[in-house]
Amino acid sequence: MDRATVARTYNALAALNGWPVYCDSTLTFDHPELEKLLAILEAVRGDRRMPERADLTARMMKDHLAHMTIYERVAGSRWRVRLMGTRFAGAFGDLTGKIIQDDIPAGRVARFEATLDLALRSEGPLRFLAQADVVGKAFLVAEYLVAPLADEAGDPAMVLSRAHFSTAVDWTGYLAEAMKRITANAA
Repeated sequence: MDRATVARTYNALAALNGWPVYCDSTLTFDHPELEKLLAILEAVRGDRRMPERADLTARMMKDHLAHMTIYERVAGSRWRVRLMGTRFAGAFGDLTGKIIQDDIPAGRVARFEATLDLALRSEGPLRFLAQADVVGKAFLVAEYLVAPLADEAGDPAMVLSRAHFSTAVDWTGYLAEAMKRITANAA
């Protein structure tokens, strides 16, 4: 599924469910560290559909590790957190080694599943803007680079998510400003 179709599908689902999140297929990031990670992912991908998890060494990812999470699909549609950086854990709680469906509140599972499932189906990186889906942290927003990773056989199996967290008093205002930048960049 191409990136633009994935974004439209996700945004329709988010609107239907009232999720404070927007998927942007343009990959025009506001934060330079996300651009740098995108360049790394594209370089290691080469001419393959997506990079393999094994391509990403700790040395290569050192500037991003605290800000990223790697999710692995296990047992059909269940997702395990393989790695969760300290900044990510500070926002969501440390879920390293845990199964999303078992360890986050049931009302939040559908949003996680939809994001991760569509990221795998996109076979390429996506940009998300979202209000944190964490009790007591509605002020927290983030820009994310979300990208599928292949296993040794080249099949989509994991999703890398790298975030830049910031604060916003009003999600609607934050998204409106972001949409102006997206529109200006598309012109």
